[in-house]
Order: sequence, then structure tokens, then C-alpha cells
Amino acid sequence: QLSSETEALTSFRVGASDLERAVTILDRLSKSSVDNEDSMMNVEGVESITVDYLKRYLEETRRQLCAAYCSIAELYLTDLCDEPDAETSCEDALKSALVLDEISSDVYSNAVSTGIGE
Repeated sequence: QLSSETEALTSFRVGASDLERAVTILDRLSKSSVDNEDSMMNVEGVESITVDYLKRYLEETRRQLCAAYCSIAELYLTDLCDEPDAETSCEDALKSALVLDEISSDVYSNAVSTGIGE
């Protein structure tokens, strides 16, 4: 174990926050690129980016964010289970993950552990 449970939670939350911003930016970029007639987009420092590339990168970033939410939920199921808000925080993290990836096995296995959906 590299850090205490509270340090781990802080790290996951910071990472999730960064990924949330990345998802928002990528989502906007991919939508604005689709609205343009040109399927290529010029970005400073990069020759061009295709809409397909943006969409693939957006999906990968969403999967990473989903994994971060699942890790937060797992912390509340294990190391932080005695915290007063552990159950609610765990459920919130899993619901956020489910919004991002409706078919993730990680989300559903954690949801079964918590009893969400019963």
C-alpha cells in the first residue's frame, strides 16, 4: 500500500476531477468538429486531429474516469467502510461510474457488493 486510505481517496478524487474536465473538453471538441464540414481539426502544436480520433480518445477517457469512480467506491467498501458517509459516498461513486459506462463489469460487481439496485 503506497498511501493511507484518505490520501488514496484524495488522489483518486483529484484524478477523477482532472478526467471530468478532460471529458468535458473532448466532448465539446468532438461535437464542434462534427458540426464543421471539415472532418479534420487544427490544434496548436498538432497538425490535425480527426473526429474519429477525438471520439476514441473521449471513450478511453470516460473508461478511465469510470475506473476512478470504481476505485473510489472500492475504498469505501474496504478501507473507508467505517466512515459515517461510506455507504452514500460509495453509491454516489458507482452511480457516477454507471452514467459513464452502462456495461462495465467493474461497476456491476461493485454494485452487487453494495446492494445497489436491489
